[in-house]
Formats: sequence, structure tokens, C-alpha cells
Amino acid sequence: MDYFYNDALRWSFGFDNPNKAAVLFACALPLAWAAWALAWRSKGRLARGMAASLSALLVLAAAGLLFKTYSRGGAVAGACALAYMLIRAWSGGALRDWKPKRVRLIAEGLLLAAIGGMLWWTGLAGRLLEPVEGAGDASVENRLVLWKRGLQMAADNPAGFGAGRSGAAYMNWYQPVEMTAGYRTMVNSYLTALVEWGWPAFGMAMLAAAFCWGWGNPARGDSAGGDAASGLRAAILAFAAAGIFSTTMEEGVLWILPGLCLLVLLGWSVIERRPLSAALPSMAAAVGGCAILYAAGGILSARDDERRQFSASAAERGSVRIGPQNASGEEWVVVPDEAVLGASCGKLLRPLAKSLRVRLNVRSSAPRAPGQLMLAGDAVRDAGIHGARRLVLLAPEAMEPSRADALLGGAAHALIFVPDIDEDGRAEFWRGVASDRKGVEVVTVEGVGRQVDWGWEQVIERLRRASKE
Repeated sequence: MDYFYNDALRWSFGFDNPNKAAVLFACALPLAWAAWALAWRSKGRLARGMAASLSALLVLAAAGLLFKTYSRGGAVAGACALAYMLIRAWSGGALRDWKPKRVRLIAEGLLLAAIGGMLWWTGLAGRLLEPVEGAGDASVENRLVLWKRGLQMAADNPAGFGAGRSGAAYMNWYQPVEMTAGYRTMVNSYLTALVEWGWPAFGMAMLAAAFCWGWGNPARGDSAGGDAASGLRAAILAFAAAGIFSTTMEEGVLWILPGLCLLVLLGWSVIERRPLSAALPSMAAAVGGCAILYAAGGILSARDDERRQFSASAAERGSVRIGPQNASGEEWVVVPDEAVLGASCGKLLRPLAKSLRVRLNVRSSAPRAPGQLMLAGDAVRDAGIHGARRLVLLAPEAMEPSRADALLGGAAHALIFVPDIDEDGRAEFWRGVASDRKGVEVVTVEGVGRQVDWGWEQVIERLRRASKE
């Protein structure tokens, strides 16, 4: 798939998303800058000038390729990496006693100005300023909603939703009903891992990362080794920063460059015999950061009008209980079918629960003798259920008449919603089965076929009336 920004093609370099390609060059940029810094330590004016010129071209090439991806996250990651290197150099006393200090300062300013000019020339600077100018950037606004809900998801389900399920869980149970954007992940590498893995695994991963960052910090001070270590650490920082804005860390190839940098730093720290206690501040910061995120998710969950409960028991694995905060004590068991309610059935069921002021127990199969039961599509195959006080069928598929009789015979009241456009004969079948039965009503959902979500307002209105009867 090709991506564009204002008719300009965003270069993806073979990746499925330009944001992933941007990570590669955001990591390469500080390494090129480290080469440029090391070039100034060359002996002799001619050698120093040639090395500095060639390495400056490498810096500009890395920056130019990064900007052609038009990735704001990548640009921010690259800027963070360069800022880290500059701060580390000057805070460590770099260049303090250098004779060519003035020349290098001028060259450094010119190189930074050239990078800024490329940023403006490509148009990426304008894209970075869009959210600041209040242009109504949907990409940024949707991310903010997604990330806020992601913290809430982690607080509501600390054990995690499982690998590859974060996007579906968000769209079903957390995405505002009026929003229609589709998601596969949380568009944030860290939140995706947190929501899918759960707090225990995520916390351990953050502690391990904090240890590596705190301990893998050799060759500090003003030296050639300091310049090299600064570039290696900045490349890792760029990789980490880029993961905030997109789910880039799922791409295994992108781990190679920062992974090699980390191995070099750790090996270097072993040679220097760095004390393990050097990692304690960063590990403490990681614990504090996780605590803040968990508290923020808990606060967001407490302020939400909807209540969600995700089962961790083996018997009810995957089940979700959802309802409004002011729900009555009544609970409905719902067994959905994507062919009838769509892949994001939760976005239909949540307004239903709010309208009826009930709690819905959404699960893959129905228990025996539930009080109120709603079956959609092929969920009616389990026809051995008896004793439901109220039975609601949503576009149920046709089945053997004897099994249909057993299903309806076990319910005190039954409401069957059938599609107006009878694609496979299911509407005709259930009208025939229910024709001579008392306590069974067949309702036609006007203007829809098997997928009744298009007429969901009709279903909610009829169930609202039925709850008052």
C-alpha cells in the first residue's frame, strides 16, 4: 500500500508502513552524528576536514531519508536522539579544551541548520505543526483517544487480552460508539504490549529494559569512546521513542540495529566492570512510571459510565460482562455471531445495555438455564438449553425443526428477529416454526439481510418496549 502526504509519496523502503521505515533512519541518524563527532578528533587539519565533510554527508543522507518517510514519530525520535547526544556531550565537558572549538561550533550550527532546512523543504515541518496550529488532525486526535482507553483497558484487565487482540478488544468494548476507525493494535508499541501481555509481563520487560539502559553506559566523559557510546545509546533512544507513536516494535528487522548497539554497550560495560548498582536509578524510574500508568488507568476506569469485567476463569475464558454504571441487577447472557452482528459486536451491545439498563454477559457459549438469553446466528446450534425466562434470537440460522422446537420450548417468552431480506431462507423457516406457538413473537428487521447491525436501532427499540411489557 502506498501512503501520501499532500500528494507527496511517503517512502516506505519495502516496509508495510512508512512509520516503520522511519525507525531505521531515526536510529541511523545518531550513529552518523557520532561518526561526525569522531571525525573532529582526527589528527591533522586536512584529515579532519575530509573526515568531517564525509561524515556530515552521512548525517544529511540519514536525515533526508528519514524526512522522506513523512513520519512525525520518526522525526521526533531522531530529534530526541540528537538532543540527547548534544546534551550528553556538553554536560560531560566535551570540547572544553579543544583548539578547533570555534570551527567545530560553527560547523555544528551549519549542519543543524541544514537538517532544519531539509525538514522544511520536504514539508514535514508543516505536518509536525498541524496539531499545534489546531488544524484538527484526526490521526493525532484518534491516537489520544486510543491511548487513553488503552490505559483503562490495562487497568480493567491486568492479565492482558492476549497476543494480537488489543485492537479488536478496543473496538468492541472501549472505542466511542460514534467512532468508526479500525485498529489492529494500540498504535503504540508499549501500550500494545501492555494491553496484550498484561501488567506482570510488561512490568518485567520494562525492568529489564531499564537495567540495560542504566548499566550499559560506558565511556562517560569527553573522549572518543564517549562520542561512540553516546551514538550507540542515542540510536537505542531513537528506537524507543519511535515506538511511542506507532506499533513499530512488532517489526523484527527494526530490532537489529538497536540490538547490536545494546550488545556493544553491554559488552563494553562488562569490560569496564561497571557496578550493577548503576542501573538502580533507571529501574526505580521504570517502577515509578508503571505505577503512574496503572493509577491513571484506574482513575479513567472509575470515571467511565460503563463498567466492564473480563473473566479470567477457564470455564468463562473470553467472556465479558458489560453494562452502565446505573444498571439494574438484571443480567442477560449474549452469544454473538460475527456473521450477524459484525466483527465489532461490542459496539452494538454496549448501547443496548445502556438503553435497557442491564448488564450483558457476552460469551462464546450459553450456560444451562440462564434467566435471559440472546443468541445470534449460528449460536442457536446449542439447542439443548432449557428454562430461559426470556429468549431473544437475532437472525438465527435455520436448523432441524425438532431442535428449534426444543429451543423455543424451554423459554417462557421468545422474541425472534428475522431479516427483511431473506438471503438463505432463515426468516421463512422461523416464521413457520413460530406460527402456532404462544409466547413467541417474530419481528422483521426492515431493510436488512442477515447482518442485522444495519437495523440495530429497530432491535433496541423493540427490546426496550418488550422490557416494559
